[in-house]
Amino acid sequence: MSRLAFYKKGGKYCAKNTPVTRYWKNNDTTFTRPNLTANGTIGGDSFAVASSITPYNSNYEIWKAFDGDIEAKYQSVSNTGIVWITFYNPKPLNVKSITYYQEHGEHYYYIRNMTIQGSNDNTNWTDIGTYTDTAWVDNFTVDMSGNTGFYKYHRLYITNRSYYNNQNAYVICREITMVATQRNSIDEVTADDDYDYTTVENHYQIFRKE
Repeated sequence: MSRLAFYKKGGKYCAKNTPVTRYWKNNDTTFTRPNLTANGTIGGDSFAVASSITPYNSNYEIWKAFDGDIEAKYQSVSNTGIVWITFYNPKPLNVKSITYYQEHGEHYYYIRNMTIQGSNDNTNWTDIGTYTDTAWVDNFTVDMSGNTGFYKYHRLYITNRSYYNNQNAYVICREITMVATQRNSIDEVTADDDYDYTTVENHYQIFRKE
């Protein structure tokens, strides 16, 4: 596919020398994460979450980290091994940042090493962000402003965590929030020479399929 060329005509941006009339534009909107009351179905028709490790008990399900309640939490049943937390959206997301709220109070379990990954098939993963720390903080934000990919599946791949510097620590998460853009569709735009794109948001994103 190729980018559409523009020229300025009477203060308007217009398509230049268009040999065909089928052009396409990404229809993107700001994503608002829903507050969950259950895990949902990964790969289904709505936002859903999962974890590689079962919860400590039924009071600490993974959806508790996505319910909007900063004091409810997910806790893993195991305190060893790699743990990942997946969230899925049926329409692909471009995630720019993730904020992770850790256990607080008397225990101070915290993440030491984590990679954030994206996928469109839940099998092949691309690294889009990393986090490393050596001490507890109440919450932290992973900046992924350079990420340009849109993915339906994202996971927090946790390889190391601590409890007062003891490596054998549970994964405990009170809440996970994100800043993201959702790609709703790729819409066809009818265009010809002198077609006015002045009011089209992000007119430079329009492209021709060949």
